[in-house]
Amino acid sequence: MRVSRCSDWSDDWSEEEKALARNGGGAALPRGVKYLGMPCGNRAYVSAAVERAAARGAKEDVYALRKMGNNSQEKMLNLKHCISSKLAHIARWGPACEYEEVTANLQSAIEETIRDVAKAPSVELFPAEAMELARLPTSMGGMGVGKLTRDSAAVAGMCSAASALARMGKAWAKRDGLGWIRKLIEETLADPAQVPNGEKPADGEGVEGGDRAVEEDGDDEEEWDGAWNAEVELRAHAVADTMTAARAEQQEKDAARPQEAQSVRLTILLGAEVALQWRAKLMAMRGEERVQVDGLVTSVFQVPGEPEPRVVVRDIPETLSDMVGQAGKDNNHLQKKVNVHEAAFTWARRYKMSKSKSERHRLQDLLLPGSSAVFTAVPSSRRMRVGHEAYAFAIRQRYSLPALLCAWHHAPADELVQQMTHHYKVRRHDGVVDAVLLAALDSDLVACREVAKHFQCPYGSGESITPDGAIVLADGTVVALDVTVIGNSDAAKEQIRRKTVGWGSLGALERALRARADTWEKVRRAEEDGTMSRREAEEERQKAARLVQQAWSGGYKRACELGGAIFVAMALTPYGGWHGEKNSAESWTRRTTHTGDEVGYYEFDQRFEHPGRTWASATHRAFTFACVGAAMANETWKFVQAKSKQAMKQVLGIRDEKTRMKVTLPLALAPVTQEDDMRWNPNDDGIVSNP
Repeated sequence: MRVSRCSDWSDDWSEEEKALARNGGGAALPRGVKYLGMPCGNRAYVSAAVERAAARGAKEDVYALRKMGNNSQEKMLNLKHCISSKLAHIARWGPACEYEEVTANLQSAIEETIRDVAKAPSVELFPAEAMELARLPTSMGGMGVGKLTRDSAAVAGMCSAASALARMGKAWAKRDGLGWIRKLIEETLADPAQVPNGEKPADGEGVEGGDRAVEEDGDDEEEWDGAWNAEVELRAHAVADTMTAARAEQQEKDAARPQEAQSVRLTILLGAEVALQWRAKLMAMRGEERVQVDGLVTSVFQVPGEPEPRVVVRDIPETLSDMVGQAGKDNNHLQKKVNVHEAAFTWARRYKMSKSKSERHRLQDLLLPGSSAVFTAVPSSRRMRVGHEAYAFAIRQRYSLPALLCAWHHAPADELVQQMTHHYKVRRHDGVVDAVLLAALDSDLVACREVAKHFQCPYGSGESITPDGAIVLADGTVVALDVTVIGNSDAAKEQIRRKTVGWGSLGALERALRARADTWEKVRRAEEDGTMSRREAEEERQKAARLVQQAWSGGYKRACELGGAIFVAMALTPYGGWHGEKNSAESWTRRTTHTGDEVGYYEFDQRFEHPGRTWASATHRAFTFACVGAAMANETWKFVQAKSKQAMKQVLGIRDEKTRMKVTLPLALAPVTQEDDMRWNPNDDGIVSNP
């Protein structure tokens, strides 16, 4: 057909495209319209819309982040909540086959921004393996800047189309004259995996029945213990193979119409195929790997007004019919239920391929509550503000990147912090303790810093126990706390036990005290004779003092109980994670959180309020995690930076600033003299006045 007027086709065409349309080539040009923000048209129109949205929209926003300078927290929050959301929106209406190709440059720009924030701008400093972990969800130790692959984009498109069609089918089910459109919807949503009699499987059932209990609308089905089952695995693979065959058949039909856009039927089959393949992969897992994946896709959180925590298990539906049934409901979260498995598979694979125990410990520590608080905290107050250098070091530490410090440039940041934490046992994170106590004050509790000489040693050593702080609860109960940073998750229980009940014996303490006195006397004589330098003498004294500390300790628990308090050992990881906070009724936050956290949404009780409270820290528990995470990042950076400078001074032979002799620089202007006083007159302005 020959077109006489360009306006009959599209006003968005260029002059070349208009000329092509006049010559009869309009069928190959992009034709379509936008309906409710979604492009609807031929293949060329949809492809151009995807490219335009990725290049002119999200990519421009990524480059605009460079104007924010050293505001690292704001950069990452924009990447996580704005740009990633735009990419997810594109995946819901764009073809998955084109999404990954079109957004490749955009994904590279996002990763380049993350490297710049971490101050590791090259691939050598921030390799792709570490970037893969960094782009996981925060619940799996990542930074929350998600990356939709081709598979996850296909799932997003399927969920969007299935949800719209399922709702339309329900809305028009009882209307007259719409039978043709209802039939079209049913054919588009038809499940290739049908039971032998041709009927669709019921909700929660597959080809031969459901294999895992799903709590839906209050109906409890039979429980499933999560163990591997050969029959379940075979059934899952059979359903996935059926969906693959149906997808290939529909893809051939679409290939016969190259100028038309991807059909909705193919969009649904592509996403369903990916979801069912992931489900078959999950059903084939056994042992520890299966337990890990099930734990990663399960969330446990406290709902205000409910006495027990709510457990949400994100299962992949068994068939396409189950997916359509869930997609037609409000707040179905089907896309999240399915796509979270891709990230869980990535975490389990990286854990399985770990070459060292330290790497596995790091991956496990990043799953603890509070580990991701530094990335979720909104810098709405000074207590949640993290400096750009501290923020960058926190990223390098989490993903075992080079420390990039003057004394230790190539050393892995996480191993460096662990070795420093082990060597400097007397180190205390004063900033972290202050963050914990200030959070308790925000909960309308009474807090005290370092209660000295109140808790006496009950074993007759004559020493007093000084915890980091004490808090008085609303009922008058005194809770004493002591913060300890544990670099190894396997040693967490032992460290907490030693902090609580102590170690060694009084006899060993007496022997260590005598040995320390002898050592100090020998060191004094050697230093006077000149056979030992000052540095060597100081190291020997510290070794003798550490032997006394390691010989015996009565712990904090008994002394605090005799003083009328309850002792709580607060064990934190170097990443800000909290040991003993997950599903524990005696955890610190359960004791000290604001009472408003337990009040229902529609009750009129007092809520937690604070000038720095935001949507990301709406509850007092989340607010506490954010403050402690920010304090841990800042204090860790200050500590390693100070020790790095100290080591460099020792290597270069630079004396400490306080011990160096300060010489006043000579002045170019001669001082004004008054009789015999030759001191410099600070009020001299260089003008000689008459006597």
